[in-house]
Amino acid sequence: MAIKKHEDIRLNVKPMFLTLYHEYVFEGPCRFGEGMQLEKEFDLHMAAEKFKGWYAQLQAAMPADVVNLLEPVKVERDEQFLTKDEMLDTLAEGSEDVDLYYIGYASRPYDLALEFAMRTGKPCAITQACCAAAITSAEFLSRGLEFYSFEDWADATEYMTVLRARKVLKDSKILAATRMTSAVSVSAPDSIIDQDHGQVRHAPALRVGPRAARPD
Repeated sequence: MAIKKHEDIRLNVKPMFLTLYHEYVFEGPCRFGEGMQLEKEFDLHMAAEKFKGWYAQLQAAMPADVVNLLEPVKVERDEQFLTKDEMLDTLAEGSEDVDLYYIGYASRPYDLALEFAMRTGKPCAITQACCAAAITSAEFLSRGLEFYSFEDWADATEYMTVLRARKVLKDSKILAATRMTSAVSVSAPDSIIDQDHGQVRHAPALRVGPRAARPD
């Protein structure tokens, strides 16, 4: 097994951008406009522009000495809200190498992100974006999924160091040398003797000498 230096370990972050577009021309409940603004091509154009802006902010926020930013994955879905296996397969490709998925949205495909996280169990994060952060936080955290919602990109930048530190500790191996046939110091016998439970185990008290006779 190869030995890695702690300073060489990076947090693998994969951008995940989800789009909801409309096949048909109609208004509401969260779609308003006129003419070409209600067409599928306009939806996809706006989603592409939103992705570019979001991805640029994400790239700027992820510190290169902490994060290995992977290639983004994108899935588009229409207003029928159907989640297909191939969508989830696309999102999950290479997930074994991902430490954190960073979510971006165009419109409201929130349930798709939830279904993905429930299937893979991978941690996810988002930076404040209108109501998306509140909705995604509620659906993830109420189901016990690991999720991080950041107020701004500066908060995200700072917390990546915490998640990287967790990865470093998880992947670390510690050599604990024994002395005098024991892991407990001879000069400090009150130290922890069970590294799994982290507590001192007390032996039964020893009696010295014969037990005194009770008076009648």
